[in-house]
Amino acid sequence: MKKYKFKLQKILDYKEGVENKKKSLYGKLKKELEEEEKKLNQVVMRKKKLLAERNDALEGTTIKDLKAYSLYINSINDEIHQQKNIINRKREECEGAKKELIDITKERKMFEKLKEKDYKEYTYLVKKEEEKLIDQLTCFSNYIK
Repeated sequence: MKKYKFKLQKILDYKEGVENKKKSLYGKLKKELEEEEKKLNQVVMRKKKLLAERNDALEGTTIKDLKAYSLYINSINDEIHQQKNIINRKREECEGAKKELIDITKERKMFEKLKEKDYKEYTYLVKKEEEKLIDQLTCFSNYIK
């Protein structure tokens, strides 16, 4: 009997390749998200330090200096808002990539199950072929005796 060959192997190989690309894309997007979250934490820490500095210096500070602190704090608040928007977009991209990865993984697993079933059927047919051959040899050897 012929050597086993899965008829849909090329499709399975393609699905595996796509899955690997989706995994690397998801990993890249997740890393970018983490970096953006770190940036946000740094800006928030900078704001906390500035607020503490302003509160410590309240007694001897002029109105002009307080206004400068206020403007700088508002600038940092805007930066925080922008960073949160960036994080939300990155999070959406991550979720989309994760969904695509899950979908392609399901497709690949489906083809692997098909391959397993096909291989089981192949081994069953090989076994039946061998049994048939053994029966023929047995009948032939009995006939010769």
